[in-house]
This record gives sequence, structure tokens and C-alpha cells, in this order.
Amino acid sequence: MESSRKTYIDFLKFICITCIMLAHVESPDCIKMIRSFDVPMMVMLSSMLGRYSYSKYIGKKNGIIIYWKIRAKRLLIPTWSFLVIYFILQIIFGKIRPIQYYIASFALTRLAIGYVWIIRIYLLSSLLIPLFEKTSKTKKTAFFIVVLYVLYELAYHFGLDSNAFLDNTVFYIIPYGVISYFGYIYSDIGQKCKTIIKYSSLVIFAIIFVLLKNVTGSFQLLEVAKYPPRLYYLSYGVYVSFLLIGICERRQFNFFSNKLIVFVSKHSLPIYLYHILYLNLYSRVLPETEWFLEFVVVYSMSIITTYISNCIIDYVVAKCPKYDFLKYFK
Repeated sequence: MESSRKTYIDFLKFICITCIMLAHVESPDCIKMIRSFDVPMMVMLSSMLGRYSYSKYIGKKNGIIIYWKIRAKRLLIPTWSFLVIYFILQIIFGKIRPIQYYIASFALTRLAIGYVWIIRIYLLSSLLIPLFEKTSKTKKTAFFIVVLYVLYELAYHFGLDSNAFLDNTVFYIIPYGVISYFGYIYSDIGQKCKTIIKYSSLVIFAIIFVLLKNVTGSFQLLEVAKYPPRLYYLSYGVYVSFLLIGICERRQFNFFSNKLIVFVSKHSLPIYLYHILYLNLYSRVLPETEWFLEFVVVYSMSIITTYISNCIIDYVVAKCPKYDFLKYFK
């Protein structure tokens, strides 16, 4: 996994974070449509890497608990710390929100600040990794997951997503759990099985695309099926993920190990968090500019800020080892 990560996983994570940034700067609809594989692929890649990370704890006493704690710290400490600083800045500049807004944000829901809901997906996905380790290689598990997903789609059809608790838990952990499952078993299944999954996903996507166009009379973006994620959105994400991962497995390119690509991949969380801040600053300072300029500025500043903050953390930890906990902010 380590050598594989060096050859293509960092590159694919770089592609995903770039696509997510493109969506947040209000890019044209054609770009929004094409880039809609980014979150499913990030979840798949996270599960592939999570399998490698969890393997270090298999057989150890309380290995599952230790793994979950480490994952939670790496995701929650920087995210919650960022939200504290972000909201303090907002309050200083006179933007005070209702208490429910702050609670919803720290709960990592889609409501309120919005952008941090993906962190909850990573947390939920990490909870499933040990479960996949026990059951992922059986046909019964695959059948159970298919049935569970069908029940999920039926539940959405009958309006159960209107329940706030279900909408923020079950209606995300099931669909993204399926994506995590694909990532976890990816290295175990053969090429024939990968091909079947890939082209089945493409056919499902194409059928739903045509049906929606005929029913609504217009072209439907994948975002109409993103909150919560449903088959139209997920089938496209699975198809592109299997397609790109397969291509990158077979073809080794020198730019996979490009320093910028590797840096963005390995520091995707702080870069993502900083981009929230710069998106808001940009909209205040330069509200009427082209989306591409906003993308370049926000992305560049997020990378630069991450690099500078990492240098500061490295310096502080080197001088004062007792502040080693700062590594969670890198």
C-alpha cells in the first residue's frame, strides 16, 4: 500500500480535493457535473488507506478502540480548532449566529457552516473499517450490503429522510458505507469483478440520467441526488472511481510523485479547512470576479497557509517536544 500510495493514491486525492474546490467557487454546470465523483472517490481512497492503517492494530489489545481514537483525533482536533478560530473571527467582525448554528457546525452536519459535513463521513467510514475486516470477504456480506442499500433507497422514497436524526446518520452512513466497502475490498476482488462493478455503475447512471431528462424535460445535475447521496449520484461516483483507479494502477506516470501533488494529498484536511476561510474572505473582498480567478486564489492561499503553518508547528515541536500534540494540526 505504501508503494501504491506513492504511485497513484496521492495523485487521485489531489484530483479529488481540486474538484471539491472547483465546486465551491461556483464553476459552470458542465464542470460541476464532471467533478461530482470527488467525494465518493475520496471516501473510497480513505477506506483503501484505512485498511492499511487498521492492519497495524489487528490482534492488539483494544486495537479497534485505539484505531478509532487516533482517527477521531486526526479528524476532529484540527476541524474543531479551525471552527473555534473561524467563529471567533466572525464574532469579532460582528457576525454573531444563533447558538443552534454553532452546535450544528460542531456536530459536522450539512446545516450551518456546511463545508465540514464531509469530516463526519470520514469518521463514519472509519468506524466501519474493523467491521469490514471481519466480514468483507464473504458473499453474505455483499448480499447484505445490496439489500441494505435497496432498503435505504426505499426509505428515502417514502420520505424518512425528513427525520433530522436519520438524515444526519443512517442516510449518510449507508450510502457512503457502501462506497467505503468498495474501497476496502478493492485489492481483494479480481479484474473481472472490477469491470462488472464499473460498467454496471455506468449503465445505471446512464439510465437514470435519461429518465430524469425525460421526466423533468431538462438536464439534471448530479447534485440533485447528493443530499443525501442516492443512486444517480453514487453510480457516477463509483464508475469514475473504478475507472481512474484502474487507469492509474496500470499506468505509472512521473507526475504521480510530484512534490506539490504529494503535499496537497497528505495535507488535504488543513488545505480544505483553510479554503473555507479564504472562500469567505474572497467573497467579501472581490465579490464580482470570475470563478476561475477565485479558484486559483483560494486554492493557492490554502496551500501556502498550510505550508507556513506546518513550518511553524515543526519549529515549535523541535524546540519544545512537550508540544508534540500539535502534530494533529498538520
